[in-house]
Amino acid sequence: PPIHLRFPTRMLVNRPLARLLIQQIEREVKTDLGAIDAQDLDRLIDEILRLKKKYPPLELVDVTSRDGDIVKIRL
Repeated sequence: PPIHLRFPTRMLVNRPLARLLIQQIEREVKTDLGAIDAQDLDRLIDEILRLKKKYPPLELVDVTSRDGDIVKIRL
């Protein structure tokens, strides 16, 4: 049976979470993403929200495993 997890977009797309993700990526990849500042994050978040309105079921990920497991991530 499918499992559907629904989250409000604003809960997932916001500046504190974006900062946290950038810090985690920097730790894991051992690189500096310092070129991404608060203004860039704001523009990125605004663009994601604009795309969500323009293309309502925007699919970011659509993967099917050999076992038949399906993962879909939509905005």
